[in-house]
Amino acid sequence: MSDQTPSAKEFADLKGIADAISRSQAMIEFAPNGTILNANDNFLSTLGYSLSEIKGKHHRMFCEDAYTASPDYTAFWNNLNKGTFDSGEYKRLGKGGKEIWIQASYNPIFNDNGKVIKVVKFATNITEQKLKNDAALNVIESVSTGADRLDLGTQQIASSSQSLASGASEQAASLEEISASLEELSSMTKQNADNAVQAATLSEESQIFATKGQTEMQTMASAMDEIKSSSSKISKIIKVIDEIAFQTNLLALNAAVEAARAGEAGKGFAVVADEVRNLAQRSAEAAKTTSAMIEESTERADNGVSIAARVGEVFEEIVTGTKKVNTLLSEISSAAKEQSTGISEINSGVTELDKVTQQNAGNAEELASAAQQTAAEVAQLRGLVNGSNTEAPVASEQPQPVAVGAGPAARATAPRPSIPAKPTAADFMDF
Repeated sequence: MSDQTPSAKEFADLKGIADAISRSQAMIEFAPNGTILNANDNFLSTLGYSLSEIKGKHHRMFCEDAYTASPDYTAFWNNLNKGTFDSGEYKRLGKGGKEIWIQASYNPIFNDNGKVIKVVKFATNITEQKLKNDAALNVIESVSTGADRLDLGTQQIASSSQSLASGASEQAASLEEISASLEELSSMTKQNADNAVQAATLSEESQIFATKGQTEMQTMASAMDEIKSSSSKISKIIKVIDEIAFQTNLLALNAAVEAARAGEAGKGFAVVADEVRNLAQRSAEAAKTTSAMIEESTERADNGVSIAARVGEVFEEIVTGTKKVNTLLSEISSAAKEQSTGISEINSGVTELDKVTQQNAGNAEELASAAQQTAAEVAQLRGLVNGSNTEAPVASEQPQPVAVGAGPAARATAPRPSIPAKPTAADFMDF
Protein backbone atom coordinates (compact mmCIF):
# COMPACT_ATOMS: atom_id res chain seq x y z
CA MET A 1 0.00 0.00 0.00
CA SER A 2 1.47 3.35 -1.02
CA ASP A 3 1.79 6.35 1.32
CA GLN A 4 -1.04 8.08 -0.60
CA THR A 5 -3.52 5.26 0.06
CA PRO A 6 -5.33 5.53 3.41
CA SER A 7 -5.33 2.50 5.66
CA ALA A 8 -8.53 0.77 6.66
CA LYS A 9 -8.42 2.44 10.04
CA GLU A 10 -7.90 5.91 8.54
CA PHE A 11 -10.68 5.27 6.07
CA ALA A 12 -12.99 4.20 8.88
CA ASP A 13 -12.08 7.33 10.84
CA LEU A 14 -12.78 9.58 7.88
CA LYS A 15 -16.06 7.83 7.19
CA GLY A 16 -17.09 8.20 10.82
CA ILE A 17 -16.29 11.90 10.70
CA ALA A 18 -18.23 12.30 7.47
CA ASP A 19 -21.22 10.43 8.88
CA ALA A 20 -21.18 12.57 12.00
CA ILE A 21 -21.09 15.73 9.89
CA SER A 22 -23.88 14.43 7.68
CA ARG A 23 -26.06 13.69 10.71
CA SER A 24 -25.56 17.11 12.24
CA GLN A 25 -25.50 19.32 9.15
CA ALA A 26 -27.11 19.71 5.77
CA MET A 27 -24.63 18.72 3.08
CA ILE A 28 -24.71 18.99 -0.70
CA GLU A 29 -22.14 18.32 -3.41
CA PHE A 30 -21.72 20.34 -6.59
CA ALA A 31 -19.70 19.87 -9.71
CA PRO A 32 -17.27 22.73 -10.36
CA ASN A 33 -19.83 24.24 -12.76
CA GLY A 34 -22.54 24.29 -10.07
CA THR A 35 -24.44 21.14 -11.07
CA ILE A 36 -25.88 19.27 -8.10
CA LEU A 37 -24.28 15.87 -7.59
CA ASN A 38 -25.66 14.66 -4.28
CA ALA A 39 -27.34 15.88 -1.05
CA ASN A 40 -27.99 14.33 2.35
CA ASP A 41 -31.33 14.01 4.08
CA ASN A 42 -30.73 17.04 6.31
CA PHE A 43 -30.30 19.23 3.28
CA LEU A 44 -33.27 17.76 1.43
CA SER A 45 -35.58 18.13 4.47
CA THR A 46 -34.37 21.66 5.04
CA LEU A 47 -35.27 22.80 1.52
CA GLY A 48 -38.24 20.43 1.11
CA TYR A 49 -36.96 18.58 -1.96
CA SER A 50 -36.23 14.99 -2.76
CA LEU A 51 -32.88 14.07 -4.26
CA SER A 52 -34.45 13.21 -7.60
CA GLU A 53 -35.94 16.70 -7.81
CA ILE A 54 -32.60 18.47 -7.53
CA LYS A 55 -29.92 16.06 -8.76
CA GLY A 56 -28.43 17.14 -12.07
CA LYS A 57 -29.83 20.65 -11.74
CA HIS A 58 -27.86 23.80 -11.17
CA HIS A 59 -27.28 25.53 -7.88
CA ARG A 60 -29.16 28.58 -9.14
CA MET A 61 -32.47 26.82 -8.44
CA PHE A 62 -31.97 27.73 -4.79
CA CYS A 63 -31.34 31.42 -5.46
CA GLU A 64 -33.36 34.42 -6.53
CA ASP A 65 -33.22 35.30 -10.23
CA ALA A 66 -31.84 38.76 -9.60
CA TYR A 67 -28.88 37.29 -7.75
CA THR A 68 -28.08 34.51 -10.22
CA ALA A 69 -28.09 37.07 -13.05
CA SER A 70 -25.61 39.27 -11.24
CA PRO A 71 -21.82 39.40 -11.74
CA ASP A 72 -21.40 38.47 -8.08
CA TYR A 73 -22.92 35.06 -8.67
CA THR A 74 -20.59 34.38 -11.59
CA ALA A 75 -17.60 35.54 -9.55
CA PHE A 76 -18.74 33.30 -6.70
CA TRP A 77 -18.41 30.11 -8.79
CA ASN A 78 -15.25 31.34 -10.48
CA ASN A 79 -13.63 31.74 -7.08
CA LEU A 80 -14.77 28.28 -5.98
CA ASN A 81 -13.30 26.81 -9.15
CA LYS A 82 -10.04 28.53 -8.28
CA GLY A 83 -10.12 26.71 -4.94
CA THR A 84 -11.22 29.68 -2.82
CA PHE A 85 -13.02 28.64 0.35
CA ASP A 86 -16.13 30.65 1.15
CA SER A 87 -18.53 30.84 4.08
CA GLY A 88 -21.28 33.03 5.45
CA GLU A 89 -25.02 33.48 5.85
CA TYR A 90 -27.17 32.97 2.79
CA LYS A 91 -30.73 33.50 1.78
CA ARG A 92 -32.01 30.52 -0.19
CA LEU A 93 -35.29 29.42 -1.71
CA GLY A 94 -36.75 26.05 -0.79
CA LYS A 95 -39.47 24.18 -2.55
CA GLY A 96 -42.40 26.38 -3.46
CA GLY A 97 -40.26 29.52 -3.11
CA LYS A 98 -40.07 29.23 0.69
CA GLU A 99 -37.47 31.62 2.10
CA ILE A 100 -34.73 29.86 4.05
CA TRP A 101 -31.63 31.24 5.77
CA ILE A 102 -28.57 29.04 6.25
CA GLN A 103 -25.14 29.36 7.77
CA ALA A 104 -22.89 27.50 5.32
CA SER A 105 -19.40 26.94 4.02
CA TYR A 106 -18.41 26.09 0.44
CA ASN A 107 -15.41 23.82 0.37
CA PRO A 108 -13.56 23.11 -2.93
CA ILE A 109 -12.32 19.48 -3.20
CA PHE A 110 -9.07 18.90 -5.07
CA ASN A 111 -7.59 15.85 -6.83
CA ASP A 112 -3.99 14.79 -6.52
CA ASN A 113 -3.05 17.32 -9.15
CA GLY A 114 -4.58 20.21 -7.21
CA LYS A 115 -7.54 20.63 -9.52
CA VAL A 116 -11.01 21.31 -8.11
CA ILE A 117 -13.18 18.32 -8.90
CA LYS A 118 -16.20 19.16 -6.74
CA VAL A 119 -17.54 21.61 -4.16
CA VAL A 120 -19.01 20.37 -0.89
CA LYS A 121 -21.23 22.64 1.11
CA PHE A 122 -22.02 22.19 4.80
CA ALA A 123 -25.02 24.17 6.00
CA THR A 124 -27.06 24.80 9.13
CA ASN A 125 -30.65 26.05 8.99
CA ILE A 126 -30.76 29.42 10.82
CA THR A 127 -34.11 30.60 9.45
CA GLU A 128 -35.83 30.68 12.85
CA GLN A 129 -32.87 32.42 14.45
CA LYS A 130 -32.70 34.82 11.53
CA LEU A 131 -36.39 35.70 11.83
CA LYS A 132 -35.97 36.17 15.56
CA ASN A 133 -32.92 38.32 14.94
CA ASP A 134 -34.84 40.31 12.35
CA ALA A 135 -37.69 40.76 14.80
CA ALA A 136 -35.18 41.65 17.48
CA LEU A 137 -33.58 44.15 15.13
CA ASN A 138 -37.01 45.69 14.42
CA VAL A 139 -37.64 45.89 18.20
CA ILE A 140 -34.14 47.30 18.75
CA GLU A 141 -34.72 49.86 16.02
CA SER A 142 -38.03 50.81 17.65
CA VAL A 143 -36.37 50.99 21.06
CA SER A 144 -33.53 53.02 19.60
CA THR A 145 -35.99 55.36 17.87
CA GLY A 146 -38.01 55.60 21.05
CA ALA A 147 -34.83 56.23 23.01
CA ASP A 148 -33.89 59.00 20.58
CA ARG A 149 -37.32 60.56 20.92
CA LEU A 150 -37.24 60.11 24.68
CA ASP A 151 -33.76 61.60 24.77
CA LEU A 152 -34.94 64.56 22.70
CA GLY A 153 -37.99 64.90 24.92
CA THR A 154 -35.93 64.76 28.10
CA GLN A 155 -33.54 67.31 26.68
CA GLN A 156 -36.45 69.57 25.83
CA ILE A 157 -37.96 68.95 29.27
CA ALA A 158 -34.61 69.66 30.91
CA SER A 159 -34.18 72.82 28.85
CA SER A 160 -37.76 73.94 29.47
CA SER A 161 -37.47 73.07 33.15
CA GLN A 162 -34.25 74.98 33.42
CA SER A 163 -35.85 77.95 31.68
CA LEU A 164 -38.88 77.57 33.91
CA ALA A 165 -36.68 77.44 36.99
CA SER A 166 -34.75 80.49 35.82
CA GLY A 167 -37.96 82.34 34.97
CA ALA A 168 -39.51 81.31 38.28
CA SER A 169 -36.46 82.59 40.14
CA GLU A 170 -36.64 85.89 38.29
CA GLN A 171 -40.38 86.03 38.90
CA ALA A 172 -39.82 85.29 42.59
CA ALA A 173 -37.30 88.14 42.75
CA SER A 174 -39.76 90.45 40.97
CA LEU A 175 -42.52 89.36 43.33
CA GLU A 176 -40.31 90.14 46.30
CA GLU A 177 -39.70 93.62 44.89
CA ILE A 178 -43.43 94.02 44.23
CA SER A 179 -44.19 92.82 47.75
CA ALA A 180 -41.73 95.34 49.20
CA SER A 181 -43.25 98.10 47.05
CA LEU A 182 -46.74 97.08 48.12
CA GLU A 183 -45.73 97.14 51.76
CA GLU A 184 -44.33 100.63 51.30
CA LEU A 185 -47.44 101.68 49.36
CA SER A 186 -49.63 100.13 52.07
CA SER A 187 -47.74 102.09 54.72
CA MET A 188 -48.11 105.31 52.72
CA THR A 189 -51.80 104.59 52.13
CA LYS A 190 -52.37 104.03 55.83
CA GLN A 191 -50.53 107.26 56.55
CA ASN A 192 -52.65 109.05 53.95
CA ALA A 193 -55.75 107.56 55.52
CA ASP A 194 -54.65 108.80 58.94
CA ASN A 195 -53.85 112.22 57.48
CA ALA A 196 -57.25 112.27 55.81
CA VAL A 197 -58.89 111.47 59.15
CA GLN A 198 -56.93 114.25 60.84
CA ALA A 199 -57.77 116.63 57.99
CA ALA A 200 -61.43 115.68 58.31
CA THR A 201 -61.23 116.38 62.04
CA LEU A 202 -59.59 119.76 61.44
CA SER A 203 -62.16 120.48 58.77
CA GLU A 204 -64.96 119.70 61.19
CA GLU A 205 -63.31 121.98 63.77
CA SER A 206 -62.93 124.70 61.13
CA GLN A 207 -66.58 124.25 60.26
CA ILE A 208 -67.49 124.66 63.92
CA PHE A 209 -65.31 127.78 64.22
CA ALA A 210 -66.72 129.16 60.97
CA THR A 211 -70.24 128.54 62.25
CA LYS A 212 -69.38 130.27 65.51
CA GLY A 213 -67.81 133.16 63.57
CA GLN A 214 -70.92 133.40 61.46
CA THR A 215 -73.05 133.45 64.62
CA GLU A 216 -70.82 136.08 66.19
CA MET A 217 -70.99 138.22 63.07
CA GLN A 218 -74.74 137.95 63.14
CA THR A 219 -74.67 138.97 66.82
CA MET A 220 -72.35 141.84 65.99
CA ALA A 221 -74.65 142.92 63.17
CA SER A 222 -77.57 142.84 65.58
CA ALA A 223 -75.57 144.86 68.11
CA MET A 224 -74.70 147.42 65.43
CA ASP A 225 -78.34 147.61 64.47
CA GLU A 226 -79.12 148.30 68.11
CA ILE A 227 -76.34 150.93 68.22
CA LYS A 228 -77.79 152.47 65.10
CA SER A 229 -81.21 152.49 66.72
CA SER A 230 -79.78 154.01 69.90
CA SER A 231 -77.93 156.62 67.85
CA SER A 232 -81.16 157.59 66.21
CA LYS A 233 -82.75 158.04 69.60
CA ILE A 234 -79.78 160.06 70.86
CA SER A 235 -79.96 162.19 67.76
CA LYS A 236 -83.56 162.96 68.56
CA ILE A 237 -82.60 163.81 72.13
CA ILE A 238 -79.84 166.09 70.83
CA LYS A 239 -82.35 167.86 68.64
CA VAL A 240 -84.53 168.40 71.69
CA ILE A 241 -81.53 169.73 73.60
CA ASP A 242 -80.72 172.00 70.66
CA GLU A 243 -84.27 173.30 70.66
CA ILE A 244 -84.11 173.82 74.43
CA ALA A 245 -80.83 175.70 74.01
CA PHE A 246 -82.44 177.80 71.29
CA GLN A 247 -85.44 178.59 73.52
CA THR A 248 -83.10 179.24 76.44
CA ASN A 249 -81.14 181.65 74.31
CA LEU A 250 -84.34 183.46 73.37
CA LEU A 251 -85.37 183.62 77.02
CA ALA A 252 -81.90 184.92 77.94
CA LEU A 253 -82.19 187.50 75.21
CA ASN A 254 -85.62 188.60 76.48
CA ALA A 255 -84.25 188.64 80.02
CA ALA A 256 -81.43 190.94 78.91
CA VAL A 257 -83.93 193.30 77.26
CA GLU A 258 -86.02 193.38 80.38
CA ALA A 259 -82.94 193.94 82.55
CA ALA A 260 -81.97 196.87 80.37
CA ARG A 261 -85.39 198.34 80.84
CA ALA A 262 -85.15 197.87 84.58
CA GLY A 263 -82.08 200.03 84.70
CA GLU A 264 -79.82 199.85 87.69
CA ALA A 265 -82.00 197.27 89.39
CA GLY A 266 -81.74 194.93 86.46
CA LYS A 267 -77.94 194.86 86.13
CA GLY A 268 -77.53 191.68 88.17
CA PHE A 269 -80.27 189.97 86.28
CA ALA A 270 -78.65 191.09 83.02
CA VAL A 271 -75.40 189.38 84.05
CA VAL A 272 -77.29 186.17 84.81
CA ALA A 273 -79.18 186.45 81.56
CA ASP A 274 -75.93 186.94 79.71
CA GLU A 275 -74.44 183.84 81.32
CA VAL A 276 -77.53 181.85 80.56
CA ARG A 277 -77.30 182.93 76.96
CA ASN A 278 -73.66 181.89 76.84
CA LEU A 279 -74.57 178.50 78.30
CA ALA A 280 -77.39 178.18 75.83
CA GLN A 281 -75.04 178.96 72.96
CA ARG A 282 -72.48 176.49 74.26
CA SER A 283 -75.20 173.88 74.72
CA ALA A 284 -76.36 174.50 71.17
CA GLU A 285 -72.83 174.20 69.85
CA ALA A 286 -72.29 171.02 71.91
CA ALA A 287 -75.57 169.63 70.67
CA LYS A 288 -74.54 170.36 67.08
CA THR A 289 -71.16 168.73 67.63
CA THR A 290 -72.79 165.75 69.34
CA SER A 291 -75.35 165.50 66.58
CA ALA A 292 -72.60 165.45 63.97
CA MET A 293 -70.77 162.76 65.88
CA ILE A 294 -73.99 160.78 66.27
CA GLU A 295 -74.61 161.05 62.54
CA GLU A 296 -71.02 159.95 61.86
CA SER A 297 -71.42 157.04 64.31
CA THR A 298 -74.66 156.13 62.61
CA GLU A 299 -72.96 156.12 59.23
CA ARG A 300 -70.12 153.99 60.64
CA ALA A 301 -72.64 151.68 62.26
CA ASP A 302 -74.33 151.36 58.87
CA ASN A 303 -70.96 150.56 57.29
CA GLY A 304 -70.24 148.08 60.09
CA VAL A 305 -73.59 146.41 59.59
CA SER A 306 -72.91 146.18 55.83
CA ILE A 307 -69.41 144.78 56.45
CA ALA A 308 -70.76 142.37 59.05
CA ALA A 309 -73.37 141.21 56.55
CA ARG A 310 -70.71 140.63 53.91
CA VAL A 311 -68.44 138.89 56.43
CA GLY A 312 -71.44 136.80 57.48
CA GLU A 313 -71.95 135.80 53.85
CA VAL A 314 -68.25 134.88 53.61
CA PHE A 315 -68.53 132.85 56.80
CA GLU A 316 -71.58 131.15 55.36
CA GLU A 317 -69.65 130.26 52.22
CA ILE A 318 -66.77 129.08 54.41
CA VAL A 319 -69.17 126.88 56.38
CA THR A 320 -70.69 125.51 53.17
CA GLY A 321 -67.22 124.89 51.63
CA THR A 322 -65.99 123.35 54.86
CA LYS A 323 -68.94 120.99 54.88
CA LYS A 324 -68.11 119.94 51.30
CA VAL A 325 -64.42 119.57 52.18
CA ASN A 326 -65.38 117.57 55.25
CA THR A 327 -67.58 115.32 53.11
CA LEU A 328 -64.79 114.84 50.56
CA LEU A 329 -62.23 114.18 53.29
CA SER A 330 -64.55 111.59 54.81
CA GLU A 331 -64.90 109.90 51.43
CA ILE A 332 -61.13 110.10 50.90
CA SER A 333 -60.53 108.65 54.35
CA SER A 334 -62.98 105.82 53.70
CA ALA A 335 -61.47 105.14 50.24
CA ALA A 336 -57.95 105.23 51.71
CA LYS A 337 -58.98 102.69 54.34
CA GLU A 338 -60.49 100.45 51.67
CA GLN A 339 -57.40 100.93 49.50
CA SER A 340 -55.16 100.06 52.42
CA THR A 341 -57.21 96.93 53.08
CA GLY A 342 -57.09 96.01 49.38
CA ILE A 343 -53.33 96.56 49.22
CA SER A 344 -52.90 94.39 52.30
CA GLU A 345 -54.91 91.65 50.62
CA ILE A 346 -52.90 92.06 47.40
CA ASN A 347 -49.70 91.93 49.41
CA SER A 348 -50.87 88.72 51.05
CA GLY A 349 -51.73 87.31 47.62
CA VAL A 350 -48.32 88.31 46.26
CA THR A 351 -46.65 86.68 49.25
CA GLU A 352 -48.62 83.48 48.57
CA LEU A 353 -47.77 83.73 44.86
CA ASP A 354 -44.12 84.20 45.78
CA LYS A 355 -44.25 81.01 47.85
CA VAL A 356 -45.90 79.12 44.99
CA THR A 357 -43.40 80.54 42.51
CA GLN A 358 -40.49 79.47 44.69
CA GLN A 359 -42.06 76.02 45.00
CA ASN A 360 -42.46 75.93 41.21
CA ALA A 361 -38.83 76.94 40.83
CA GLY A 362 -37.80 74.13 43.16
CA ASN A 363 -40.04 71.67 41.32
CA ALA A 364 -38.67 72.85 37.97
CA GLU A 365 -35.12 72.34 39.19
CA GLU A 366 -36.05 68.87 40.43
CA LEU A 367 -37.74 68.17 37.09
CA ALA A 368 -34.66 69.37 35.23
CA SER A 369 -32.48 67.14 37.40
CA ALA A 370 -34.82 64.20 36.82
CA ALA A 371 -34.83 64.93 33.07
CA GLN A 372 -31.03 64.99 33.04
CA GLN A 373 -30.94 61.72 34.94
CA THR A 374 -33.47 60.27 32.49
CA ALA A 375 -31.33 61.52 29.61
CA ALA A 376 -28.33 59.75 31.13
CA GLU A 377 -30.36 56.55 31.49
CA VAL A 378 -31.57 56.93 27.91
CA ALA A 379 -27.97 57.35 26.78
CA GLN A 380 -27.10 54.18 28.67
CA LEU A 381 -30.08 52.41 27.08
CA ARG A 382 -28.96 53.63 23.66
CA GLY A 383 -25.52 52.24 24.36
CA LEU A 384 -27.02 48.89 25.26
CA VAL A 385 -29.28 48.97 22.20
CA ASN A 386 -26.40 49.89 19.93
CA GLY A 387 -24.35 47.11 21.48
CA SER A 388 -27.15 44.62 20.89
CA ASN A 389 -27.60 45.92 17.38
CA THR A 390 -23.92 45.46 16.68
CA GLU A 391 -23.89 41.93 18.03
CA ALA A 392 -27.06 40.84 16.20
CA PRO A 393 -26.45 39.20 12.81
CA VAL A 394 -27.31 41.45 9.93
CA ALA A 395 -29.76 39.89 7.50
CA SER A 396 -28.47 40.08 3.99
CA GLU A 397 -30.98 40.24 1.19
CA GLN A 398 -28.74 37.91 -0.79
CA PRO A 399 -27.06 35.09 1.12
CA GLN A 400 -23.32 35.01 1.21
CA PRO A 401 -21.22 32.37 -0.54
CA VAL A 402 -21.25 29.49 1.93
CA ALA A 403 -24.77 28.19 1.68
CA VAL A 404 -26.58 26.27 -0.94
CA GLY A 405 -24.80 28.30 -3.55
CA ALA A 406 -24.11 31.93 -2.84
CA GLY A 407 -21.96 34.56 -4.37
CA PRO A 408 -19.33 36.93 -2.97
CA ALA A 409 -21.70 39.89 -3.05
CA ALA A 410 -24.23 37.93 -1.03
CA ARG A 411 -21.68 36.89 1.55
CA ALA A 412 -22.20 38.07 5.12
CA THR A 413 -19.54 40.06 6.88
CA ALA A 414 -18.64 37.16 9.14
CA PRO A 415 -14.86 36.69 9.31
CA ARG A 416 -13.64 34.13 6.83
CA PRO A 417 -11.85 31.22 8.44
CA SER A 418 -8.47 30.26 7.17
CA ILE A 419 -8.50 27.94 4.18
CA PRO A 420 -7.93 24.38 5.35
CA ALA A 421 -5.62 21.99 3.66
CA LYS A 422 -6.95 20.97 0.28
CA PRO A 423 -9.13 17.89 0.72
CA THR A 424 -8.74 15.27 -1.99
CA ALA A 425 -11.37 13.19 -3.68
CA ALA A 426 -10.30 10.16 -1.66
CA ASP A 427 -11.37 11.95 1.51
CA PHE A 428 -14.99 12.03 0.26
CA MET A 429 -15.08 9.00 -2.00
CA ASP A 430 -18.03 7.45 -0.16
CA PHE A 431 -20.16 10.60 0.12
